[in-house]
Amino acid sequence: RRRTRIGSDVNVESSNALLERANSHDQAGYLGTSARRGAAAFPREAKTKQDTLGQLLENMCLTVLDDGEKAMHDDSALRDHVETESRGANPTVFAKFSRDVHARVQALMTSDDVDKKLGGLRAIDQLIEIEFGEDVEKVKMFADYLLNIMTSSFQQPLELIDESGIKTAAASLSDDPVWIGERTAELVELTSAVLGRLVLHSGALTTEIVDSQVQRAIQLLGTKDESQVVLSMKRYAASLTLMELARNAPTIFNVHVPVFVSSIWSALRDPSLMVREMAVGALRECL
Repeated sequence: RRRTRIGSDVNVESSNALLERANSHDQAGYLGTSARRGAAAFPREAKTKQDTLGQLLENMCLTVLDDGEKAMHDDSALRDHVETESRGANPTVFAKFSRDVHARVQALMTSDDVDKKLGGLRAIDQLIEIEFGEDVEKVKMFADYLLNIMTSSFQQPLELIDESGIKTAAASLSDDPVWIGERTAELVELTSAVLGRLVLHSGALTTEIVDSQVQRAIQLLGTKDESQVVLSMKRYAASLTLMELARNAPTIFNVHVPVFVSSIWSALRDPSLMVREMAVGALRECL
């Protein structure tokens, strides 16, 4: 009987050991499967974020919907998305996300497609006040995009003015098809509006941006030997730019008043009523 009891105890202990070993194998297998699932989820999550960003930017480029209705753009969707990412992601992941945002905005702003340029402007307008990445670099890039948005890909881009003066000679703006498009007025109006907001939030770069934009506007006002349509549109764009600068950075703009007054006459005498009215508006803001 003692041998039988001992044998039974041994069998029970062996069974328990086998059960514990099986459970440990099952748990390890579950953990391994969970880890593999988690690892597979990260690429899908990153891809989802990229798809969301791409969809938001694509929506900003829409002008007319599939049913023929005019597209309505959300004024905060991109800003909310970026702010959410900035709160939830670790610094390394968010830095990569920020670079992706800048790359996509640059692609829109440097495109020859007017719809994409307008989409890029709407994106910049939502990103101006968001603190992500190096703020100075962000403002510098946005300012460069606005300075060169009316330059086609076949032309040499303009550059910002630094303390030593203009970095490179300004490119010729004549014969540029972007100035004679059906939606050129819409493009220059949105550009100037975004420029006004950028100047308000550009910090130490405000003087540099104002100087560069004034230089460009004066160049547009002095354009000659082109068709009247192009001349009028360039004067309209220059007047819009100068009005926004005078309104949003009056102290810095003050040093440019003499050259502004001597140059605005070409717009004040333009055959187009729209151009003359905008020139009067710019003169009013200046004075």
